[in-house]
Amino acid sequence: LLGAKRKRQMIRGGCVHGTVIALSRGGLQAPLAPATAIHYISFMENPEEKLAALRARIDETDVKLADLFNTRIGIIREVAALKADHWPKSCHIRPGREGQMHQALASRFAAAPFPPLAALAIWRQLIGASTHVESPLNVVSLNAHLEHAWLAREYFGVQVGLSRVPSLVDAFAQFRAGTSNILLLATPTLSDWWRAAESMRAAGLFIFASLPVVGANLPEGTMPAVALAAVTPEDSGDDVSYHVHNGELITRAGFHPNEEGIFLGAHPRAIQLGA
Repeated sequence: LLGAKRKRQMIRGGCVHGTVIALSRGGLQAPLAPATAIHYISFMENPEEKLAALRARIDETDVKLADLFNTRIGIIREVAALKADHWPKSCHIRPGREGQMHQALASRFAAAPFPPLAALAIWRQLIGASTHVESPLNVVSLNAHLEHAWLAREYFGVQVGLSRVPSLVDAFAQFRAGTSNILLLATPTLSDWWRAAESMRAAGLFIFASLPVVGANLPEGTMPAVALAAVTPEDSGDDVSYHVHNGELITRAGFHPNEEGIFLGAHPRAIQLGA
């Protein structure tokens, strides 16, 4: 028989057509058996060829993903035009809908091979980019929490505008000037800014989101945040509501905008993966 190296050169990745022929040092011999079908000798492919084929499939998948991204943003542009015609002064952030999307995504990827945390991170970039197309997002945070700029980019997208100010008074000034439309503050239960509830109400600002979207996805020493804007809070089906009543902060599970006291807002509960 031919040497092993010679055989690999002749039949690796090839096809056997018609009749299978035996080879020997003396040349061709009689047919061994008829072969009416074409057989792909996949077991003889070398690793490099297999890797190249798999990479080609990845490239094809990436092209499909890119096409879907562009299709999605095209639909978002149609949504933006419709809102501009019929609801020109409405806020384009829909916190209840986004919370439901987070919950659905976490469930969809709970037992999937793709990591649910990565899926949620990608989705937040998609939502942020889409909202930015409808209305540019500009976030202001306080100097006391530099990490909130990182949380803002993770939640609202890498294209979000960022600024920092020393105090709430300066943040309110940015809203009045129109240079910011989202305010990030420390989670109320870990801070005391909620004592300015009257000022928040006068400015028309409500809590509508908690950052990060996945509760456990927070580096050690990082202060979790809430986002406030001139947004009407919505019921997502699994929320946390905040009120200030008789000088005390009251936190309630669920969506409760009409309880006693000053309603600070509500946000979808942070996703707990694996819960």
